[in-house]
Amino acid sequence: MLKRQLYTVFSVVLLSLIQCTGNEQQNQESAKTNFNKKLILGTWKDSNSIVTYFENKTFDGWFGDGNKRFHGYYNIVSDTLKISFATHEYNPAYIIEKMDSHIFNIRSLDDNALFIKRKIKIVEQIPEK
Repeated sequence: MLKRQLYTVFSVVLLSLIQCTGNEQQNQESAKTNFNKKLILGTWKDSNSIVTYFENKTFDGWFGDGNKRFHGYYNIVSDTLKISFATHEYNPAYIIEKMDSHIFNIRSLDDNALFIKRKIKIVEQIPEK
């Protein structure tokens, strides 16, 4: 009788642990995609680029050591940012690891590089008189 009760208690505990683990994984997955996609709008700076994302799903930015200016289109599907450059056929994709109103972290699907972007404000230059 005692063995049977212990077996029942053990089974309940084990099933509870399995369910909690499944819920935790599900919560992590929904947290990845549970962000406001409009947070991408604005200008972001990382070690490689300064990019402005617009509401019409276009972007404009300066990339690389030579600060080459490129523009194109972007799309966010689930937790993936897809970029399409207008001037050449390079279409990188990135996993969005974090996105809030100040920080935007993406990881390249090409080479696994992590880009930690910070939101910046572009101050409009007032022409000198």
